[in-house]
Amino acid sequence: MYCQAVISYSKKQGKITPLKEIHFIDKDQEMVEMVQQEFSKHLKCIQQKPSAEPVSQTPKTTESTFSKQYMTRVGFKVQILQGAITKLRVDAIVCLQDEQCQSRGMIARAIENVSNNVYKSGVTGMKIIQKCELRLFKASPSTLPFKFVLHTVPPRFDRNSAKDSTKFKRELQITIHNIIKLSNDRQDISTVAVPVLGIGTDGLETPYAIFSSVLAAEIMKATQSSWLNFQEIIIVTSEWGMAYAIAEQLDKEQGLTQVTSFQRSNDSLQTPYAIFSSVLAAEIMKEPQSSWSNFQEIIIEWGMAYAIPEQRHRARLNSGVIFSKK
Repeated sequence: MYCQAVISYSKKQGKITPLKEIHFIDKDQEMVEMVQQEFSKHLKCIQQKPSAEPVSQTPKTTESTFSKQYMTRVGFKVQILQGAITKLRVDAIVCLQDEQCQSRGMIARAIENVSNNVYKSGVTGMKIIQKCELRLFKASPSTLPFKFVLHTVPPRFDRNSAKDSTKFKRELQITIHNIIKLSNDRQDISTVAVPVLGIGTDGLETPYAIFSSVLAAEIMKATQSSWLNFQEIIIVTSEWGMAYAIAEQLDKEQGLTQVTSFQRSNDSLQTPYAIFSSVLAAEIMKEPQSSWSNFQEIIIEWGMAYAIPEQRHRARLNSGVIFSKK
């Protein structure tokens, strides 16, 4: 679109206009790269120093990348990350589509830019997706850091949603539920990267507070079920402010405990001490004082969370043996 506009203007007005140079500026590096690739297909690229340098009254600083991690009591991980979704080493990434699957969105185009014709032809032949539904495609080439792409049509926050968000929340809940369920049903998906869902339209801002609360509710609902097997959801956005706002909302959600890092191997996932202590104290207080004689047994059982893999510890939690009364 940008390139076509420049070429059209140059042909019609090039000889009479005093305009000699134009700059396209965007804070999103992926968008900049896509625009550069489009121009390079049609125009000759020359290495030349720009005629104007950015004006700044303060020394240049590098903006830090935002990252924050949470964990549920059963060890399910949630991470908020500022970055490019196509560069994450995960099992699957979620691609936002429209109902006609025309890959018009920024994320869809970014995925196509790093993919080959095998993936592109598969997506081109994809039939219409209903809102909240998912379609899975294998990433190609195999050198990409992700293995699968999950295409979905999430709800958009428009003027009608702003007046009454009930339908919007319901469709958002269904979309997140479907992402969790599809990922969990496959044995080859344990980590999923998801962009912010429910993007604002009609000039409205994205309702990150609604997204955060619905996301947390669906995660907690899933972790309380015995069928959950996969291990991590990463919420990805290119904007530092959006990542911070979502994390600020998740800080208020019960059931999610902030952790410093996920420095654990997949072969030996262990419960962090913060969750160990907080959950243990809460569970003990739930017990009547007459059963506190089992205190030593509880401490020993929970202490084993440090020594055994998460799946085995989770199985003990689900079986109810920790707080069984004699």
